[in-house]
Amino acid sequence: MNIVIIGAGFTGVQLAKRLISEKNDVVILDNDEEVVRHASNRLDCTVMQANGNNLENLEEAGIAKADALVCVTDSDELNMITCSLVDAVYPKLLKIARVRNYDYYVNQTTAKKHHADTFAKDHRPLYGIDFMIHPDIEAAEAIVQAVEHGAITDVVTFDNSKYELSRIQIEQGSKFDGIVVKNIRSLTQKKFILVYVEQSDSTSLPSGDTVLHAGDSIGVLADRSDTQDLLKLCGTQIEELKKVALVGAGKIGTIVADRIMQKSKTSIFKKLFGGAQQKTTQDFVIVDSDKKLCDQASERFPNATVFCADVT
Repeated sequence: MNIVIIGAGFTGVQLAKRLISEKNDVVILDNDEEVVRHASNRLDCTVMQANGNNLENLEEAGIAKADALVCVTDSDELNMITCSLVDAVYPKLLKIARVRNYDYYVNQTTAKKHHADTFAKDHRPLYGIDFMIHPDIEAAEAIVQAVEHGAITDVVTFDNSKYELSRIQIEQGSKFDGIVVKNIRSLTQKKFILVYVEQSDSTSLPSGDTVLHAGDSIGVLADRSDTQDLLKLCGTQIEELKKVALVGAGKIGTIVADRIMQKSKTSIFKKLFGGAQQKTTQDFVIVDSDKKLCDQASERFPNATVFCADVT
């Protein structure tokens, strides 16, 4: 893929490194001479000193042939204006912007939800941005996913879908240890797709004759409600969570609490909270040293126990 990145700060450079390692062609722009010099010394790609919100500069960078534009400058407005500018001329180009202003993020997500049909057909995306990334939201979602799945597996979820892609390691002596892929269906009636197999530092698409061994990692696409059963077949020991303590009632902490309380009726959180509303207050604890934040958390989450204390 051909990808143009606007912003050569920490995030832009780290993103470029990963994309380059995956054999993508990357061009990165920034208007700060020192930042450009720093990025040039660390990246094996074209680094341009130029304003990213200038169409001529973007076209010089190859935006006309690009597959995606990613804007990660320190300015929300610059990221949004750049995406809007490019969307007006190159509407089919995928546009991604990092936006820290929560109001902008809410505006876009609300518009997508309320006008899903028209946005998918007749309208361009709000602000010309196909995917708006809010760092706090992403951090909160990652925390909730870690709580839900634990440290036992890497999981990729999909919007508006009950399916998820899990990376699971096969343990020695498990039912999957030594089995031929074509015989897996004899072990379970759960519906899933074996997407890939990692063996000896190489990843491949499995065939019916592929043999799975202890130490291999497999990618499994399945209904999230079946993931725990598949983990057990791979020999993963699953320990039931007894209590969640959330330290910090700021923006990210509030988002995490919101997500956990919403999920308390489903998946692992249903087991965690026992399906009983009155039990949640004992199993979900919020701690913060700021009295104002604690008061807000108590009001917002009446089914959680909130302590105003310094955890250090």
